[in-house]
This record gives sequence, structure tokens and C-alpha cells, in this order.
Amino acid sequence: MHEDTYFYTGKIGNNPGGYMPFPVSKEVLQRGRERFNIYCAPCHSRVGDGNGFVPSRGFARTPPSFDIARLQKAPLGYFYDVITNGFGIMSDYSSQIPPRDRWDIVAYIRALQLSQNASLKDVPAGQQVPSTPPILREPGSGATLPVVAPAGDSTSENEKHEQPEKPEQPENEEPK
Repeated sequence: MHEDTYFYTGKIGNNPGGYMPFPVSKEVLQRGRERFNIYCAPCHSRVGDGNGFVPSRGFARTPPSFDIARLQKAPLGYFYDVITNGFGIMSDYSSQIPPRDRWDIVAYIRALQLSQNASLKDVPAGQQVPSTPPILREPGSGATLPVVAPAGDSTSENEKHEQPEKPEQPENEEPK
């Protein structure tokens, strides 16, 4: 067995554990979101409400929303175990998703849950609600993700491709 059993099982003894085996950072959440969108969103949707693409095409059973009370209260190790071993009609992802990425997904699922029940008092001081939408350098095609312009770059891809208007010339003057 592995030296760090909790990291590889999400369990303490036979019970799911309630903590992350490493600190959660912005990078952990970004990686978790990326992996969630690849492996989980097709069924669970990008917001975790269970209304993903697969269930919308007549799948026999829709997955539960991560926002239901039972899953809001579920320990983090529970989600890790479900990703690892499957649950109900959901197959296991142990061969597709490495353990570290499974934990990153678990952190992101908890962030999704918290975001669905956040109030204005949970918003950091100085943060606008709703947040200002990002300026896109490239909008994305549906098959590709949009590219966000760096801070301070206010020129979007659409603005770059627009042709400047030609100045009007008086009717009697010839073009120069």
C-alpha cells in the first residue's frame, strides 16, 4: 500500500476524510477547474448542477447537483472516492485521472458549492459584483477557448478587425 493512504484513498480507515491532503491555492483551483471541465462537466455541467451535455441527450439518469444538501455536507474524501471508484452509473476515473488531479477536482467542486451559496458579505473588499467581464483578445470558436487580453490591453479581437471609417470628403473635391 502507499505510504500516504489518505492521499490515494480519500479515507481515514473506512470513512471519507474531511480535509485536503495539501494546501489549496489559486493554481490548484485552476487545475481542478480545467480537469473538471474535461472529465466531469459533460455529465455534471460546468456549474455542477447535473445538467451537462450527456444527460441532455436522453441519458437514463441525471447526476445530482453538487448543490443539494447531502453533497454540500459530504466530506471531501467522499468526492475523491467517487472519482476513484465510481458511484451508481458513474464509472471510475482512476485510470484516467491521476490522484493529484482528483484532489484538484475535489477542491474545485467545493469551490463550486461555495460559489452557489455565496452572499455579498463573502465578496472581498474592493471586488465589483458582478465582476467586470474580461476583455477578450480572441473570442474562441466553440472548439477553442477564448483568449483573455492582458490587463491594460483594451483592444479586443473584434475591434482589431473593424475597418476604420473613411473620412467624408466634400462632393466637389477629388480624392487625394
